[in-house]
Amino acid sequence: MWKNTVFSLVRLAGLILAIFLFSSQAFAAFPRSIAADFVQEKEMKILARPLVSQGRLLFRSPDNLRWEYLTPVKSVLLMKDGVARKFVGENGAWHEDKSAGLDAIPAVLAQMTGWLEGRFDNSNSQAIFTASRDGRVVRLVPKEEGMRIVIAAIELHLAASDDLVEEVDIHESADTGAVTRIRFRNTVTDGAIPDALFATP
Repeated sequence: MWKNTVFSLVRLAGLILAIFLFSSQAFAAFPRSIAADFVQEKEMKILARPLVSQGRLLFRSPDNLRWEYLTPVKSVLLMKDGVARKFVGENGAWHEDKSAGLDAIPAVLAQMTGWLEGRFDNSNSQAIFTASRDGRVVRLVPKEEGMRIVIAAIELHLAASDDLVEEVDIHESADTGAVTRIRFRNTVTDGAIPDALFATP
């Protein structure tokens, strides 16, 4: 189960990790909404140059999410009130991908939200990652051995000025040596986001 689910998350470029856009130390209260653009680069041994994608993130507490790729291939993952769906753009129309393996998303999102609120309780039996912080780097390691076969670790790099997450690095297993890097920009917090953006492509 974990293998299929995690491959879906990697293909979606660390969708869950984007929720951890801010450290709890930077804000007196958890942001009610987050909007940001991102650039993703995936490096693999077999590639002469990284694969580059661009997109945007919309998040509204507690469990509404839009993770959208704009180039080179259009796709969007939507979560409305805890229910996740993925759509792919083909020939000018959106088609739902019901084989995306999104069952684990609500559980991971719940843990990320807890970290945003400053709760780093790794003893929770439901926790999916173990979290630690060293200076400006937050390191996440999957607790499940089956998940570590696919993702070895995830690193969140925080800006020195405001603890904004500038970059998320997803390190896949040592066998592949692949790394997905996501850099965020144009981030806005606590803005109004219409319900429709979480419900329809």
